[in-house]
Amino acid sequence: MAINLPQAYSKILDKGYTLKSLTAPAFKGKYEVVGGTTKSFKVFSTDSQELRDYTTRKAPGTSGGGVGSFGYEYKAVGNSEQIITASGDKYFAGSIDLADAKFSRDGSLDASEFMRVQMEEVIIPTLDKHNLNALVEAGKVTTKATTKANAYETFTDLMVAQTNALVPTTGRVAFVSATEFAKLRLDQNFTPASEMTAQSRRSGNYGRIDGCLIIEVPDSYLPTNVQIILTHEMAAAAPKHLADYNQGKFKESASGYYVNGRVVYDAFVFDKKKPAVQVLKKA
Repeated sequence: MAINLPQAYSKILDKGYTLKSLTAPAFKGKYEVVGGTTKSFKVFSTDSQELRDYTTRKAPGTSGGGVGSFGYEYKAVGNSEQIITASGDKYFAGSIDLADAKFSRDGSLDASEFMRVQMEEVIIPTLDKHNLNALVEAGKVTTKATTKANAYETFTDLMVAQTNALVPTTGRVAFVSATEFAKLRLDQNFTPASEMTAQSRRSGNYGRIDGCLIIEVPDSYLPTNVQIILTHEMAAAAPKHLADYNQGKFKESASGYYVNGRVVYDAFVFDKKKPAVQVLKKA
């Protein structure tokens, strides 16, 4: 069975996003896509109830030491609904002249090469920056000046804030700016995890601090003055309502090749999990 080129490339691109995106490890939350053309995502959460004092109630019509009934007073269990409408709807569309493609021996005008470059240099960074900004907007912000003498202590304080907010100790993820991570490495109280590998360095993954996954990101990926974003892998989701990528040869309208793509996306933190997100801004 033949596989047409657009379908094959869409699968490659989806895989590429998973492997190369810096923010993917922190956006594992579950959601439901709302049908129709609304570009919306829906999240349901169950409401909790406060604990009440148990009192044995006497059966109706009895007095004194009558037989008591179970002391439960039932209240309906409710749920909450969070609907997010995708804020990002972006596309690109490029054409390559047939003669240019034929005589470009270095492959720089190859349709597949253009798609790869577009994905790695534009699409993935755009989505990563959007995801990080969504975390900052939802998080609790702490403003503090850090140095190589207090960088690790400051990070630990953010971890304590997470613990006090009842965030699980497993599954925590920290995005640390390159500038702030340099301070961490110079702090005598901080020693990088021994399991750090060359591959983890190339991917920006610097092992773990006290069980928290550390991912170094370029300063330019973060909003102004943000140094650290501490979150949990299940606190947020980054759904793509549409991710459509195509390439092929023009039939009649032009002599050459077309390459295009469109992605409808957003990122959000679940309402009940916002206390998991701690943000450090420099003073």
